[in-house]
Amino acid sequence: MRSTATFEPDVSSRFQRLLTQRKQTRKTLLNEVMRRGLDAVETAEVELKPFVLVPFESGPILDTRPPSVINAELELEEMMESLRRSSAA
Repeated sequence: MRSTATFEPDVSSRFQRLLTQRKQTRKTLLNEVMRRGLDAVETAEVELKPFVLVPFESGPILDTRPPSVINAELELEEMMESLRRSSAA
């Protein structure tokens, strides 16, 4: 079958690069590229599976306690660490 097609510049340059690398005729290379592309499209349509997101428990993401409580807890941890360091020395 003969037909005429207009390729976009990026496709044309990629095709020309392949043509130079593989040293095949335009007809042979075009048929190979078309077959691979069609195979990929047909296969993708059949093999596409829905993406399933599996949730997992990661714990609280946002600490909802008041800032004063969080600050007091951090200060306590800092004091405890300071006491551990001074008693170890």
